[in-house]
Amino acid sequence: MRGVALKVAQPNGETPGHPIELTFPIIGKFQDSTPQRLLEIDCAEQSLNGSDTMDDLHYATLTEAGAALRAGDITSVALTERLLQRIESLDGALNSYITVTADHALAQARRADTELREGRDRGPLHGIPMAVKDLIATNGIRTTGGSLVYENWVPDYDATVIHKLDDAGAVMLGKTGLHELAFGSTSVNAFFGAIANPWKLDHHSGGSSGGSAVAVAAGMAYAGIGTDTGCSVRQPAQCCGIVG
Repeated sequence: MRGVALKVAQPNGETPGHPIELTFPIIGKFQDSTPQRLLEIDCAEQSLNGSDTMDDLHYATLTEAGAALRAGDITSVALTERLLQRIESLDGALNSYITVTADHALAQARRADTELREGRDRGPLHGIPMAVKDLIATNGIRTTGGSLVYENWVPDYDATVIHKLDDAGAVMLGKTGLHELAFGSTSVNAFFGAIANPWKLDHHSGGSSGGSAVAVAAGMAYAGIGTDTGCSVRQPAQCCGIVG
């Protein structure tokens, strides 16, 4: 996939000032695109100038979180715990995650902290908590495809992208919801429930990678892996006011 520079209009009509380039199917935040007001369920006023304090670090961009890790301002374990707490607090209303892999994530975060302390920096994703679409096979972790047919399928292998995330030192918070078998554009799912749009809960999130988009937009992951055959990353990113 060729990287392209994009700008996305926010719900208040303003446009983030700094486009970024993407060369792989990942969902993330623009610099300076923190919502002024998150959702109907988290009404704290937010700046449009990114994450200014440690208290709102869940709204940081991936690069801001990485810089905080490398400066020693926070650990990967602390970042991961913060986002897991946020998932517990918010996701009952949003329904972006099908499976939360807390123990797995914390183990990966501890490894990342050890490696970073020892000077073994794997790159920009090292120690960064992320979400993974539940269409992507994860060894020993349920992978449903958003379908009752695969409700209890536990692969005995990892998809290539998971191997690459592991090599990069990323932290997987969990598996995110989707339109069933990625065949649709709303992420309204008959078996696992509709994924709510974080800007307005009675609107859909777009699809098919709706869960990953919502997790990023609501500050429950710094980035999310999706799949894109017919706008399945791009469309939910647009619906949720982020980039993908």
